[in-house]
Amino acid sequence: MIRGIEWEAPEYEYHPKSLLWFWTTIVLAVLFLALAIWNKNFLFAVFVIIGEILILIWGAHTPQILKFKIDNKGIYLGEHTFYEFDDISNFSYTSSIWDGFQLIKLGLKSYFKINPSFLVPENITEKVKNAFLEKNIPEVEYEEHFVDSLQKFFGF
Repeated sequence: MIRGIEWEAPEYEYHPKSLLWFWTTIVLAVLFLALAIWNKNFLFAVFVIIGEILILIWGAHTPQILKFKIDNKGIYLGEHTFYEFDDISNFSYTSSIWDGFQLIKLGLKSYFKINPSFLVPENITEKVKNAFLEKNIPEVEYEEHFVDSLQKFFGF
């Protein structure tokens, strides 16, 4: 039986962005916009403008501090997200860019959902790991995917 494990952590790993990062995205967007206009592809131009606005908004967004909880039913990521243990096929963990935290990634049984990841303080990582193992959820070796590499490269 799992006793409730609770902690607070940022909702995701945040990579601080410099002013140069924002200017680089703007310059690239202007180049793509010029290419779209030169090719008279106005739909692509609209796509570039909307895309750049979203990149600037998401790039400036900082993570909220969420309350996480593990109990006998599953894991709560904040107030609105819950994963039952029956829906989790595996888990892995790796170091985080944030000091004092480990990054845990869950593998879900459904292929139509994005596999979530969350930060856990290093002092309770073993408790969290044991909670998953107690529910017969296997630990797998952390494998960085191409999308994860792109995310780190672009600072998201």
